[in-house]
Amino acid sequence: MYSYDAAGNRTAVSLPPAEEKLVVVEEKPVEIVPPPPPQSPPHLYSGLFALAARLRLS
Repeated sequence: MYSYDAAGNRTAVSLPPAEEKLVVVEEKPVEIVPPPPPQSPPHLYSGLFALAARLRLS
């Protein structure tokens, strides 16, 4: 491999051994947590059922 200085002169560059460049990074598996199912408050349902019952009775 060659390196060029500011004047454009080419000089040989010796690379370090490959063993020194290897860095082992332990990758942790990414856990995908599904979002909880949407839960409507119970009073919403009771209000809807009460409204439906009122409409049925009238």
